[in-house]
Amino acid sequence: HSELETAQQCRDELWSIEREQWERKEQFLEAEVSSRRRSLEKRQALSNCKEAKAAWKARAAVQRLEGVACKVQIRNERIRGCALVRQAVCGDLEQLADARRSQVLQLRAEISRLQDRTSMHQLEAVCEREERSLRQLELERTLEEARGALHALQA
Repeated sequence: HSELETAQQCRDELWSIEREQWERKEQFLEAEVSSRRRSLEKRQALSNCKEAKAAWKARAAVQRLEGVACKVQIRNERIRGCALVRQAVCGDLEQLADARRSQVLQLRAEISRLQDRTSMHQLEAVCEREERSLRQLELERTLEEARGALHALQA
């Protein structure tokens, strides 16, 4: 009977030792699982953080690009506006140049007409002088003839 009790005590002690080992192993495994879970959660949180940071950077980059695109569009609109203003100014200047050309042509025509008139008046003046000169010569000849006839009558 005492051997049986001793064997049972030994068996109970072994089971107790084994149970303690299994409990320690279970605690170790639970700690390991908990540690790995925390590590996985930290990695996941870090990954989420990195993803959020990357998403934020991407949104910021998109917003910067949209801002640049808006500035470029505004600049292009300003350039188009300037081009339209310059086009209008060029049109006005072309009309002004056409008006000035027309004015120059009119003035040239007037100058030519006045030069022709001046030339005609000068020619008329020369003709009148020549006519006066011829009349004077005729008058002088007539006077000489009259004097000659008067001398002939007096002689």
